Amino acid sequence: NNNDGESSFSPEDIFEQFAQFLIEHQTSMIAEIEQTDGSGVAFSKDGWGAFENGNGDNSKSGGITRVIQGGDVVEKGACSLTVIRNGVLTADRAATIR
Repeated sequence: NNNDGESSFSPEDIFEQFAQFLIEHQTSMIAEIEQTDGSGVAFSKDGWGAFENGNGDNSKSGGITRVIQGGDVVEKGACSLTVIRNGVLTADRAATIR
């Protein structure tokens, strides 16, 4: 922090902190669902782009898709996360978000 009360974090730092927050929440939700299901069936993990091979490259976009099948409580489910870096939200695209 600087002396005038403003944050010294750059927009990129804030974005990366938020992306990490989302990744941690996805991991936490998956663990809770697996525990609640109780069957021992685990979610698969498929990373793409920045998350391919688990490297978490902060210079490009990517995502993590987690899928579970054949559980005792969850027959089939998925939890996907996409991180778009340096993207542009067009007015047309923004209009489709509800």
